[in-house]
Amino acid sequence: MEPVTSWSNERVAEWLKGLDAPLQQYSFSKWHLSGSDLLNLSSTRLEKLGVHKIGHQELILEAVEKLCALTYSVGG
Repeated sequence: MEPVTSWSNERVAEWLKGLDAPLQQYSFSKWHLSGSDLLNLSSTRLEKLGVHKIGHQELILEAVEKLCALTYSVGG
């Protein structure tokens, strides 16, 4: 598996599209997040990207946290 830190904006957008249905209202491809950006995502950054619902922020951040755990336990 390609390291998340080397993911392109398109790969990040595809991964985000695979998350829960309520999140599909967001235009992930317009966020232009790299793999490193994804791993360092915060509620403040999500707010700036237009994710104002706390529940939606939590869904995204929990998924990123699991991705980080997988990435660093496998790679580290």
